[in-house]
Amino acid sequence: MSAEIIGWIGSVMLLTGYFTVRRYKLLSDFLNIFGSQIMAIYGWLMQAYAVVVLNIAWLTVGLWHLFKEAANHFGNSRKSKVRLRPSSHSTDYTVVATLSSTSAAERIKKKLRRLLAKKSFDLDWSYIFFEQKENKVLLNVYTNHRAPKEFINLLLKEKSVEEAIMYLDKYYVTVTVDVPEGVSLETAVLLFPKEQAEALRQLAKVCQVQVQDTPPQLVFTYVGEDVFRSFDGSSIEIGDAKILRKWKHWHISMIPKGDLRKIKAKAIIKDSKYVWPLCI
Repeated sequence: MSAEIIGWIGSVMLLTGYFTVRRYKLLSDFLNIFGSQIMAIYGWLMQAYAVVVLNIAWLTVGLWHLFKEAANHFGNSRKSKVRLRPSSHSTDYTVVATLSSTSAAERIKKKLRRLLAKKSFDLDWSYIFFEQKENKVLLNVYTNHRAPKEFINLLLKEKSVEEAIMYLDKYYVTVTVDVPEGVSLETAVLLFPKEQAEALRQLAKVCQVQVQDTPPQLVFTYVGEDVFRSFDGSSIEIGDAKILRKWKHWHISMIPKGDLRKIKAKAIIKDSKYVWPLCI
Protein backbone atom coordinates (compact mmCIF):
# COMPACT_ATOMS: atom_id res chain seq x y z
CA MET A 1 0.00 0.00 0.00
CA SER A 2 1.50 3.36 -1.05
CA ALA A 3 2.26 6.16 1.39
CA GLU A 4 -0.31 8.43 -0.33
CA ILE A 5 -3.14 5.94 0.24
CA ILE A 6 -2.17 5.53 3.90
CA GLY A 7 -2.13 9.29 4.25
CA TRP A 8 -5.63 9.60 2.80
CA ILE A 9 -6.92 6.87 5.10
CA GLY A 10 -5.47 8.78 8.05
CA SER A 11 -7.19 11.94 6.90
CA VAL A 12 -10.55 10.17 6.60
CA MET A 13 -10.14 8.77 10.12
CA LEU A 14 -9.43 12.24 11.47
CA LEU A 15 -12.43 13.66 9.62
CA THR A 16 -14.66 10.96 11.15
CA GLY A 17 -13.39 11.89 14.59
CA TYR A 18 -14.06 15.52 13.79
CA PHE A 19 -17.79 14.93 13.21
CA THR A 20 -17.96 12.64 16.24
CA VAL A 21 -16.83 15.34 18.63
CA ARG A 22 -18.77 18.24 17.08
CA ARG A 23 -21.30 18.10 19.93
CA TYR A 24 -18.51 19.27 22.22
CA LYS A 25 -18.51 23.05 21.80
CA LEU A 26 -14.83 23.64 22.61
CA LEU A 27 -13.47 20.96 20.30
CA SER A 28 -15.99 21.87 17.61
CA ASP A 29 -14.91 25.51 17.55
CA PHE A 30 -11.25 24.52 17.59
CA LEU A 31 -11.64 22.10 14.68
CA ASN A 32 -13.73 24.60 12.73
CA ILE A 33 -10.72 26.91 12.75
CA PHE A 34 -7.78 24.51 12.50
CA GLY A 35 -9.37 21.32 11.13
CA SER A 36 -7.97 21.56 7.56
CA GLN A 37 -4.43 22.34 8.78
CA ILE A 38 -4.51 19.44 11.26
CA MET A 39 -5.70 17.03 8.59
CA ALA A 40 -2.95 18.14 6.20
CA ILE A 41 -0.26 17.73 8.87
CA TYR A 42 -1.70 14.40 9.94
CA GLY A 43 -1.72 13.12 6.35
CA TRP A 44 1.89 14.23 5.86
CA LEU A 45 2.96 12.50 9.06
CA MET A 46 1.18 9.31 8.02
CA GLN A 47 3.00 9.36 4.68
CA ALA A 48 6.37 9.82 6.37
CA TYR A 49 5.54 7.06 8.83
CA ALA A 50 4.50 4.76 5.99
CA VAL A 51 7.80 5.32 4.17
CA VAL A 52 9.74 4.40 7.31
CA VAL A 53 7.60 1.29 7.83
CA LEU A 54 8.06 0.19 4.21
CA ASN A 55 11.83 0.68 4.41
CA ILE A 56 11.97 -1.38 7.59
CA ALA A 57 9.87 -4.08 5.91
CA TRP A 58 12.17 -4.23 2.88
CA LEU A 59 15.22 -4.38 5.14
CA THR A 60 13.65 -7.20 7.16
CA VAL A 61 12.86 -9.20 4.01
CA GLY A 62 16.39 -8.66 2.68
CA LEU A 63 18.00 -9.80 5.93
CA TRP A 64 15.71 -12.84 6.04
CA HIS A 65 16.80 -13.90 2.56
CA LEU A 66 20.45 -13.28 3.46
CA PHE A 67 20.28 -15.47 6.56
CA LYS A 68 18.34 -18.11 4.63
CA GLU A 69 21.03 -18.30 1.93
CA ALA A 70 23.74 -18.45 4.57
CA ALA A 71 21.92 -21.26 6.38
CA ASN A 72 21.53 -23.18 3.14
CA HIS A 73 25.20 -22.73 2.32
CA PHE A 74 26.58 -23.88 5.66
CA GLY A 75 23.85 -26.40 6.31
CA ASN A 76 24.42 -28.19 3.02
CA SER A 77 28.21 -28.00 2.97
CA ARG A 78 28.49 -31.62 1.94
CA LYS A 79 26.61 -30.88 -1.25
CA SER A 80 28.56 -27.72 -2.07
CA LYS A 81 30.87 -27.49 -5.07
CA VAL A 82 34.54 -26.63 -5.01
CA ARG A 83 35.88 -24.88 -8.07
CA LEU A 84 38.97 -26.53 -9.47
CA ARG A 85 41.33 -23.61 -9.97
CA PRO A 86 44.96 -23.18 -9.03
CA SER A 87 43.99 -20.61 -6.40
CA SER A 88 41.30 -18.05 -5.70
CA HIS A 89 44.08 -15.45 -5.92
CA SER A 90 45.55 -16.77 -9.15
CA THR A 91 45.54 -14.67 -12.29
CA ASP A 92 43.28 -15.64 -15.15
CA TYR A 93 46.17 -15.39 -17.58
CA THR A 94 49.60 -13.96 -18.17
CA VAL A 95 50.78 -12.06 -21.23
CA VAL A 96 54.46 -12.01 -22.13
CA ALA A 97 55.26 -9.33 -24.69
CA THR A 98 58.53 -9.16 -26.61
CA LEU A 99 59.43 -5.63 -27.66
CA SER A 100 61.91 -4.39 -30.21
CA SER A 101 64.40 -3.12 -27.61
CA THR A 102 65.10 -2.87 -23.89
CA SER A 103 64.35 0.87 -23.96
CA ALA A 104 60.94 0.18 -25.51
CA ALA A 105 60.22 -2.36 -22.77
CA GLU A 106 61.21 0.16 -20.09
CA ARG A 107 58.96 2.77 -21.71
CA ILE A 108 55.91 0.49 -21.73
CA LYS A 109 56.62 -0.48 -18.12
CA LYS A 110 56.47 3.19 -17.11
CA LYS A 111 53.16 3.58 -18.94
CA LEU A 112 51.74 0.57 -17.13
CA ARG A 113 52.91 1.97 -13.79
CA ARG A 114 51.24 5.34 -14.48
CA LEU A 115 47.99 3.59 -15.46
CA LEU A 116 48.10 1.46 -12.33
CA ALA A 117 48.55 4.59 -10.18
CA LYS A 118 45.25 5.95 -11.56
CA LYS A 119 43.33 2.85 -10.50
CA SER A 120 42.26 2.03 -6.97
CA PHE A 121 42.05 -1.55 -5.77
CA ASP A 122 40.33 -2.21 -2.46
CA LEU A 123 40.97 -5.95 -2.17
CA ASP A 124 43.72 -7.81 -0.35
CA TRP A 125 45.54 -8.67 -3.55
CA SER A 126 46.27 -6.77 -6.73
CA TYR A 127 44.45 -7.43 -9.95
CA ILE A 128 47.50 -6.29 -11.90
CA PHE A 129 51.12 -7.35 -11.73
CA PHE A 130 53.85 -6.65 -14.28
CA GLU A 131 57.61 -6.77 -14.56
CA GLN A 132 60.18 -6.00 -17.19
CA LYS A 133 63.38 -7.88 -18.01
CA GLU A 134 65.51 -6.72 -20.91
CA ASN A 135 63.19 -6.46 -23.93
CA LYS A 136 60.33 -8.49 -22.42
CA VAL A 137 57.38 -7.32 -20.36
CA LEU A 138 55.34 -9.80 -18.31
CA LEU A 139 51.79 -8.79 -17.38
CA ASN A 140 49.54 -10.79 -15.04
CA VAL A 141 45.86 -9.85 -15.13
CA TYR A 142 42.86 -10.96 -13.12
CA THR A 143 39.85 -10.70 -15.44
CA ASN A 144 37.19 -10.40 -12.72
CA HIS A 145 37.41 -6.65 -13.11
CA ARG A 146 37.11 -4.09 -15.91
CA ALA A 147 40.55 -2.54 -15.42
CA PRO A 148 42.74 -5.34 -16.93
CA LYS A 149 41.31 -4.64 -20.39
CA GLU A 150 42.89 -1.18 -20.31
CA PHE A 151 46.28 -2.64 -19.40
CA ILE A 152 46.09 -5.22 -22.18
CA ASN A 153 45.19 -2.56 -24.74
CA LEU A 154 47.97 -0.29 -23.57
CA LEU A 155 50.47 -3.11 -23.96
CA LEU A 156 49.27 -4.36 -27.33
CA LYS A 157 48.84 -0.93 -28.90
CA GLU A 158 52.54 -0.30 -28.45
CA LYS A 159 54.04 -0.32 -31.96
CA SER A 160 57.30 -1.82 -30.72
CA VAL A 161 55.57 -5.03 -29.56
CA GLU A 162 56.90 -7.76 -31.85
CA GLU A 163 55.13 -10.72 -30.26
CA ALA A 164 52.76 -11.43 -27.39
CA ILE A 165 52.05 -14.84 -25.88
CA MET A 166 49.13 -15.45 -23.55
CA TYR A 167 49.20 -18.18 -20.90
CA LEU A 168 45.69 -19.13 -19.82
CA ASP A 169 45.00 -20.65 -16.41
CA LYS A 170 42.80 -23.47 -17.62
CA TYR A 171 42.17 -27.08 -16.68
CA TYR A 172 42.61 -29.87 -19.18
CA VAL A 173 40.15 -32.66 -18.44
CA THR A 174 39.87 -35.92 -20.35
CA VAL A 175 36.90 -38.21 -19.72
CA THR A 176 37.25 -41.66 -21.27
CA VAL A 177 34.24 -43.99 -21.44
CA ASP A 178 34.59 -47.66 -22.31
CA VAL A 179 32.00 -48.75 -24.88
CA PRO A 180 31.31 -51.92 -26.87
CA GLU A 181 33.14 -52.20 -30.18
CA GLY A 182 31.61 -50.13 -32.97
CA VAL A 183 29.37 -48.05 -30.66
CA SER A 184 29.09 -44.36 -31.51
CA LEU A 185 28.14 -41.52 -29.16
CA GLU A 186 24.55 -41.56 -30.42
CA THR A 187 24.26 -45.28 -29.78
CA ALA A 188 25.93 -45.05 -26.37
CA VAL A 189 23.30 -42.52 -25.25
CA LEU A 190 20.66 -45.17 -25.94
CA LEU A 191 22.56 -48.02 -24.26
CA PHE A 192 23.72 -46.35 -21.05
CA PRO A 193 21.60 -45.83 -17.91
CA LYS A 194 19.62 -42.59 -17.69
CA GLU A 195 22.11 -40.60 -15.55
CA GLN A 196 25.11 -41.68 -17.60
CA ALA A 197 23.32 -41.03 -20.89
CA GLU A 198 22.52 -37.48 -19.73
CA ALA A 199 26.17 -36.96 -18.78
CA LEU A 200 27.21 -38.07 -22.28
CA ARG A 201 24.80 -35.57 -23.85
CA GLN A 202 26.06 -32.68 -21.71
CA LEU A 203 29.71 -33.56 -22.25
CA ALA A 204 29.16 -33.54 -26.01
CA LYS A 205 28.01 -29.89 -25.72
CA VAL A 206 31.22 -28.59 -24.14
CA CYS A 207 33.91 -31.10 -25.09
CA GLN A 208 35.78 -32.25 -28.15
CA VAL A 209 34.61 -35.82 -28.79
CA GLN A 210 36.64 -38.62 -30.36
CA VAL A 211 35.63 -42.21 -31.02
CA GLN A 212 38.59 -44.51 -30.41
CA ASP A 213 38.74 -47.98 -31.94
CA THR A 214 41.51 -49.67 -29.94
CA PRO A 215 40.41 -50.01 -27.24
CA PRO A 216 36.83 -48.98 -28.08
CA GLN A 217 36.23 -45.78 -26.13
CA LEU A 218 34.58 -42.38 -26.28
CA VAL A 219 37.12 -39.68 -25.41
CA PHE A 220 35.87 -36.26 -24.24
CA THR A 221 38.42 -33.45 -23.97
CA TYR A 222 37.62 -30.23 -22.13
CA VAL A 223 39.77 -27.11 -21.67
CA GLY A 224 38.43 -24.37 -19.42
CA GLU A 225 37.50 -23.27 -15.92
CA ASP A 226 33.94 -24.59 -15.67
CA VAL A 227 35.03 -27.65 -13.70
CA PHE A 228 33.79 -28.49 -10.21
CA ARG A 229 34.05 -31.39 -7.84
CA SER A 230 31.79 -32.31 -4.96
CA PHE A 231 32.90 -31.59 -1.41
CA ASP A 232 33.63 -35.27 -0.72
CA GLY A 233 35.18 -35.89 -4.15
CA SER A 234 32.52 -38.42 -5.16
CA SER A 235 31.55 -36.54 -8.32
CA ILE A 236 32.86 -34.05 -10.83
CA GLU A 237 30.95 -31.58 -12.98
CA ILE A 238 32.03 -30.23 -16.36
CA GLY A 239 29.56 -27.64 -17.50
CA ASP A 240 26.17 -29.26 -16.87
CA ALA A 241 27.53 -32.80 -17.04
CA LYS A 242 27.69 -34.55 -13.66
CA ILE A 243 29.93 -37.62 -13.48
CA LEU A 244 30.03 -39.96 -10.48
CA ARG A 245 33.41 -41.51 -9.78
CA LYS A 246 31.74 -44.79 -8.80
CA TRP A 247 30.52 -45.34 -12.37
CA LYS A 248 32.20 -48.31 -13.99
CA HIS A 249 33.89 -47.82 -17.38
CA TRP A 250 34.32 -44.08 -16.75
CA HIS A 251 37.86 -42.69 -16.36
CA ILE A 252 38.73 -39.07 -15.54
CA SER A 253 42.14 -37.49 -16.10
CA MET A 254 42.62 -33.87 -15.05
CA ILE A 255 45.73 -31.77 -15.62
CA PRO A 256 45.95 -28.11 -14.60
CA LYS A 257 48.43 -26.31 -16.82
CA GLY A 258 48.92 -23.20 -18.94
CA ASP A 259 47.49 -22.99 -22.42
CA LEU A 260 49.90 -21.11 -24.69
CA ARG A 261 48.36 -18.95 -27.37
CA LYS A 262 50.11 -16.41 -29.54
CA ILE A 263 48.40 -13.06 -29.82
CA LYS A 264 48.50 -10.90 -32.93
CA ALA A 265 48.33 -7.48 -31.33
CA LYS A 266 47.04 -5.49 -34.29
CA ALA A 267 44.31 -8.04 -35.04
CA ILE A 268 42.93 -7.70 -31.52
CA ILE A 269 42.96 -3.92 -31.54
CA LYS A 270 41.19 -3.66 -34.91
CA ASP A 271 38.63 -6.34 -34.12
CA SER A 272 35.27 -4.64 -33.54
CA LYS A 273 33.94 -7.81 -31.85
CA TYR A 274 36.35 -7.51 -28.94
CA VAL A 275 35.34 -10.07 -26.34
CA TRP A 276 36.52 -10.03 -22.73
CA PRO A 277 38.25 -12.14 -21.57
CA LEU A 278 40.34 -12.71 -24.66
CA CYS A 279 39.49 -15.80 -26.67
CA ILE A 280 41.75 -16.24 -29.67
